[in-house]
Amino acid sequence: MYRIAKRRYGQVPEPFTVAAHHRKLMVASAVHETLVDRASKTLPASVRELAVYWTARQIGCSWCVDFGSMLQRLDGLDIQRLTEIDDYATSPAFTDDERAAIAYAAAITTDPHTVTDEQVDDLRARFGDAGTFELTY
Repeated sequence: MYRIAKRRYGQVPEPFTVAAHHRKLMVASAVHETLVDRASKTLPASVRELAVYWTARQIGCSWCVDFGSMLQRLDGLDIQRLTEIDDYATSPAFTDDERAAIAYAAAITTDPHTVTDEQVDDLRARFGDAGTFELTY
C-alpha cells in the first residue's frame, strides 16, 4: 500500500504510517476509500473537490485542506482559484455548478436544517440524483 500511496501522492502521507499500526483496519479503510472513489464519478472532479475543500476549511481541518489542495493539483485542477473561494458566489473563477455545490456544502456543514428544498431541486437538476448524493456523501 505504501507503493501505491507514494505513486499517487509523491510520498506516503503521514496518516498512512499511523494507520499501519493496525494493518487490518488500514486495509479495510483503503478498500472503502478506493471503492468510494471509483463509484463517485457522476460529479465533475472540480465540483466534488471544491465542495470537499470548502467543508475542510469550514470544519477547521488544516490537514484536509492541505491534502485536498494537493489532490486537486495532482488531478490537474486550477488550485490558484482556491485563494478566491471565500468569494465563490461572485468570483468569475467559479462556474454556476461549482457555486451551487459550494453553497450546498456551506449550508449542510454549518446547519443541515438550512438546506432548502429549492436548493436540493437545483442540485438534482444540475447533477441528477446520483450526483446530488455524491455531493452529500
